[in-house]
Amino acid sequence: MQTSYVTIAAEDGANAVTEVTPTGGDFPGVEIHANAIDNVLRGDFVRRSRVEGTAEEDTVALVLVLAISLAAAYLSPLWSAATALWVIVGFSAYAQYRLIDDGVLIDVVLPLAAALLTYTMLATYRYVIEDSEKRFVRGAFEHYLNPEVIASVLDDPRGLRLSGERRHLAILFADIVNFTSRTERSEPERLVALLNAYMTEMTRTIFDCLGVVDKLMGDGIMAFWGAPEEIENPARAAIDCALKMLEELAHLRKRDERFADVDIGIGIATGDAIVGNLGSERRFDYSAVGDTVNLASRLEGLTRHFHVHLLVNRQTLVEASGNYCAREVGLVKVKGKEQLVPIVDVAGRAGDGIDATFYERFNRALEHIRNGEATSANTMLRALSSEAPDDALVNLYLEKIVEATDGQPTEMVFEFETK
Repeated sequence: MQTSYVTIAAEDGANAVTEVTPTGGDFPGVEIHANAIDNVLRGDFVRRSRVEGTAEEDTVALVLVLAISLAAAYLSPLWSAATALWVIVGFSAYAQYRLIDDGVLIDVVLPLAAALLTYTMLATYRYVIEDSEKRFVRGAFEHYLNPEVIASVLDDPRGLRLSGERRHLAILFADIVNFTSRTERSEPERLVALLNAYMTEMTRTIFDCLGVVDKLMGDGIMAFWGAPEEIENPARAAIDCALKMLEELAHLRKRDERFADVDIGIGIATGDAIVGNLGSERRFDYSAVGDTVNLASRLEGLTRHFHVHLLVNRQTLVEASGNYCAREVGLVKVKGKEQLVPIVDVAGRAGDGIDATFYERFNRALEHIRNGEATSANTMLRALSSEAPDDALVNLYLEKIVEATDGQPTEMVFEFETK
């Protein structure tokens, strides 16, 4: 039987009521009248108010658009999609309920079309903007950060604040010894090639150790740990990186004759500093400033005076809590600071072929000086000097020990008025 439908409409006050009756060649005409009469008697109509229905549909469309807009604007892509689906399913269920239970026909096309169009536009816009911001951040930081750190920042931008903030950092400064005199006797092209090779290996080492390269200043490097992402032990990471830098320089000496006489000094200080995008509106750098930064720079300079490769403030060694071969240098007063700072010479890791007992005996000699036992300290230092006659720190203490006398506790202090 081929069936068609006839629609019988009537006016019921302000409402238009509709009765849909099947018709066909095998469907008696009297049945059409019977269905119409039955619907009229029972009031079983599909109704759509020309006034209330339109207002209801407009309100529903507005609510749907508003809900999906808020979801697309503030929720993650996954949650916003789930919310949009929930809203659409909920509205469809509501329309079905109104049709079956109340006989009210609600237009679902306009609200759903408006909701889907709104979600598509907002989701696309947000994706484009966020993708643009991520490309900006990646482009700005790819010259400073390890790729894993960049990925972490992009996954959780809360770890990156573009304004300055106080953070606990380990700051590293490294510089080539006697680089100024080298520039006077080297051709510019050869010098630039050497610097490029040196900087390539050193910055790679810093990135491998999850550090941030703050600045490349001629032959100098500034790096730090502890921002923009916090790490478990910034001091240990900085010391380990410094030792790897010294190892890498030794490898460069072996495979490249240009580095045969190249040496570096490294200073590390750990403490609070201000870190963030610092500078002007038109030119800024992601950098760190503060007293800790200044101290690290001064310690790097003091490596020349004490003829050592790596100097750290005592706080750095204490926080690192690693198995290092290190010896106390004493208290220093650097330019720009009134407070005396205890510093330490870190020679390497225990078990790396370094004579750890040499550094332990040196530390004991300093303890004797602090306890007022100058004579025994002098004996111990002379024994160390006979074993390592070129050790500048041992010889420096032999010169200064004349200031100490038995029975008078003495703290060795070194003051420097230059950087």
